[in-house]
Amino acid sequence: AMGFECKFINDTIDASDLEGVDILILGSIWGEENTYSDSEINAIKAWFEEGKKAIWVAGDSDYGGGNYIIENANRILEAIGAHIRVEPTSVEDPESNCAAAYRVAANVTNKEDKVVAEIVEGVEKPVLFHGPSILYGLKDGNPVALEEETIKNVYWVMKTSAAGVINDHDDIMPKAHENGQEGSFVVMAVE
Repeated sequence: AMGFECKFINDTIDASDLEGVDILILGSIWGEENTYSDSEINAIKAWFEEGKKAIWVAGDSDYGGGNYIIENANRILEAIGAHIRVEPTSVEDPESNCAAAYRVAANVTNKEDKVVAEIVEGVEKPVLFHGPSILYGLKDGNPVALEEETIKNVYWVMKTSAAGVINDHDDIMPKAHENGQEGSFVVMAVE
């Protein structure tokens, strides 16, 4: 808790759960039956639109049929008007990892951009992203690779090493990247 008052929501999210909440952290939700309902998304959207709020939306890869996790995250991001989305794919890093390529140890931090440099200040070792996807952006409504395009108020925070490779596990292909593509890919971003 680090000095903060924490509240755990273990059931359906509604307006009363979000009363007095300043920061909402949404982890990856497992189980296809556990998708956010329209009423939960509307409650989160209404809460966020009050202003002076922060939300952390976690995603995951499509490994093992995880697209429902990606869709869950993207439904929340769309509802709040974010320009960041989780790619329906998986990324591996054969060089910077924790004993397996799918246990990505992101080692590229954005220390140059003053808006996010403080987030990675003091981060000197790689950070584990276990079985991650990557992120893409929406620019003028079109999917774009955050490694190549800039979007107003969207900043990448961490990337894979240059040895990162997209390794898709199903027939839903990435929107702004290509299966088999290699490079340093965004695994964490803020807007």
